[in-house]
Amino acid sequence: MELGLIILTLLQFYFIFKLNIYYKPFEGMITDKIYYKHISALSFTYLLSALQLVYERFVFISFGDGVLSSYNYSQALLQVPQVIVITGVVAIVWTNLMTRIHENDIDKGLDELFLIAFNAFIIAIFVALAISIFSKEIDYILFYRGEFNMDSLVKTSHILSVLI
Repeated sequence: MELGLIILTLLQFYFIFKLNIYYKPFEGMITDKIYYKHISALSFTYLLSALQLVYERFVFISFGDGVLSSYNYSQALLQVPQVIVITGVVAIVWTNLMTRIHENDIDKGLDELFLIAFNAFIIAIFVALAISIFSKEIDYILFYRGEFNMDSLVKTSHILSVLI
């Protein structure tokens, strides 16, 4: 996953430089304030999600044997469609939006952003429904072997249905 994000980031930098879009920190204070406001918001959001992850782990440890493992299995399984959909949308939207900004056609770029986000949302609903309905079968195919018994299967499929 990290290798894919690194490649995606490098491709985004390549297309930014190809379009002759550069960040100039000393160009103007208004641009810098907006830039740092967005970076601060992203950093704060990331911190909150990291704190939520630590809290979830702490809570699930107190639930008994196997619950934390079932939660981890469910989280790992949910990350696959999330990464595929989100990474795809970000890659498409970023390139299109930067092209539209370079062409001074931000309205068309925002329209495309809305259309892509709406389509991704519709796809995500169908994926979520499929995972929720077939959670037991999906967990059985992927995880049911070794120490992973029927109790683990039931816990993991229930947690997966709740998380989705």
